[in-house]
Amino acid sequence: MKIKNQRVFFNEQYENWVNSVDKNKLRIMEQSIELLRIGKQDSVLDVACGIGVLYPLLRNIPIRRYIAIDISEKMLEEFARQYKIAI
Repeated sequence: MKIKNQRVFFNEQYENWVNSVDKNKLRIMEQSIELLRIGKQDSVLDVACGIGVLYPLLRNIPIRRYIAIDISEKMLEEFARQYKIAI
């Protein structure tokens, strides 16, 4: 799939991502973050952040910087809307 087509696809599908994370996936993400031992000296680059699934798991951890990027403008807009942050 070409990048342009990926952007179109994810812009059309972003609403489906809102309810796509179940408790099992969330638990796996929490465990992964624990294993990484992210701390106050660390920065996190969330590539393909989508609607910000990792953000609520990371926002209470004292980290230096959190940067989220995604190919889909709609995903980023939803991320910003959910967490009331500027994009």
